[in-house]
Amino acid sequence: MFKKFGITLFALALLAAACGEKKNQIFGANDVDETPVFRGDLPEFIQTHLEYPESALADSLQGQVLVRFVINREGGAEQYRIEESLSPDCDSAVIRMLRLMPPWTPGKIDGFPVPVLVELPVLFTFHPDTGTSVQN
Repeated sequence: MFKKFGITLFALALLAAACGEKKNQIFGANDVDETPVFRGDLPEFIQTHLEYPESALADSLQGQVLVRFVINREGGAEQYRIEESLSPDCDSAVIRMLRLMPPWTPGKIDGFPVPVLVELPVLFTFHPDTGTSVQN
């Protein structure tokens, strides 16, 4: 009787450990049933909330910042990481913009929300005739 009880407790402990590992796991977009979805128009949000840094304008700096971040179970963006930098000021502008983002619809596996890694390219372009433009 005690031997069966001990085996059952051991099995439950292993199951709990496995669930704990999955709970802290960050999934890729290809690993989930439903990918995170921005609530609204992402290009419009970026255009409205991303500021072209004065230093980048002064240097006529154009290009891409590639940022990775996690959309957590609640839909919040966190754990920002610049993968491709354009300049420190442009990188900071992208991170500031991400912090202003409203919650996303989180990614899901088997109907349960899970943290998912998202990659977002942000383009900084300058047109002398029409002004600045930031895009994704």
